[in-house]
Amino acid sequence: MAWSRSLAIGGVFGAALIALIAGFVLTDIKSSKSTLYCVASATSHNITTLNASHPKAKCFRVENGLFTEVLADFPAPSADEITYLDGHVLPGIIESHGHILQYGEMLESVFLYEAASVEEVRERIKEFLRKHAGEGYGTRDKWVRGIGWDQKYFGGVMPTAKELGADPELVDLYIMLDRVDVHCVLTSNRVLDLLPNPLPEAPPGGVVINDPGPGVFCDNAMDAIIFPIAPKPDVAQKTRWFKTAMAELNKVGIVGAGDAGMRPEDVAILEDMAENGELTMRVNVMLECAERNTFCPEETKILKILDEPKSLGGNMLMLGGVKLFADGALGSWGAALLQPYSDKPDTSGTMLINETDLTTVVKHWYGAGYQVNVHAIGDRANRAAVDAFEKVLGPNCNGCNQERRLRIEHAQIIVFEFPSLFLCMCWGANSIRTLRTKCASQSGYHP
Repeated sequence: MAWSRSLAIGGVFGAALIALIAGFVLTDIKSSKSTLYCVASATSHNITTLNASHPKAKCFRVENGLFTEVLADFPAPSADEITYLDGHVLPGIIESHGHILQYGEMLESVFLYEAASVEEVRERIKEFLRKHAGEGYGTRDKWVRGIGWDQKYFGGVMPTAKELGADPELVDLYIMLDRVDVHCVLTSNRVLDLLPNPLPEAPPGGVVINDPGPGVFCDNAMDAIIFPIAPKPDVAQKTRWFKTAMAELNKVGIVGAGDAGMRPEDVAILEDMAENGELTMRVNVMLECAERNTFCPEETKILKILDEPKSLGGNMLMLGGVKLFADGALGSWGAALLQPYSDKPDTSGTMLINETDLTTVVKHWYGAGYQVNVHAIGDRANRAAVDAFEKVLGPNCNGCNQERRLRIEHAQIIVFEFPSLFLCMCWGANSIRTLRTKCASQSGYHP
């Protein structure tokens, strides 16, 4: 018995592809012809569909790299050649919001999640250095990188470069550690020595932390002050990060992802990988300018993916619009709020771009034919994003966003007084996404 060719393998996954947890990956099933795959045992159902009406299956058909049919039982004898598989088949997961290149870099960095103190941060760095002895970490050309620290474990006080270098084994090393939300970095004194003295003022949309001491830079401050002096990975290094990240994601059944912000030069690397058949998951990428929150059509001229149908490698790489950032994150007091933070009443967060400029940039990208995706966490930032969309779409939208689908990433803090367009977009056009990924990294925070 065959089910409908348009069968949704699982409601929450939609048309997600199937990943076989036993060495069977997406790249193994690409074929220009129709191929029938069945589990090896005729007495068991080793295909889980997540479809309540038909929870188990025995066979599936693949054509041109896509699943076209799922069968509850073995087919009657026919001319079909059956390829038998061992293992278990599950619907593959499509991650809606992630950062693949950064994940690959993270896998080669110091894991600092839930470090209970700055002392524990130092110990984890030293353990990393012991494992990678002789590889040049901590030099001017190869900084120690890490991710995951959170000042809530340090008594709610931001760490400092002095604390980071309190261990003689670390005092002379170049170190840059991302906060858990990746909206702030903690740097060592060696990194600070590369900067003018006194430290530069924070640019608009950025924060330079000086209390209780220097070392932490947030949002536009890390973009403008720290990143320009940091070592730049080359194409080979980035390619390795992409491959490492995809391999790890495949291991847990992730076969597709929306990458929420990638510079054109990095998209070009994925283009080459897609054309060479090196992508092991589908990637729907949002472009991000080298200078965040700008309109940069000249940077996109190097890309082949802009040509119709805006995909490469048999739809393994697709273009999903552009990414803008309205504000920072809650845990680093960077999400832009309408009221001050309860635990830091001297701030209401940070708009990374002011409301007027946000509207202008949205208009430019929308006019160029792109879907625009705006990171907005705080209620002020969400209001700014919705206002910008309303100015682009008009006050009486009535479904006008269905085609282009302007959308908000995260939408964590909202107020009931938001314009009706927000409700229209959220429940009508299904274009405002509240992503679990950011909520998970900030689950302990509320304004």
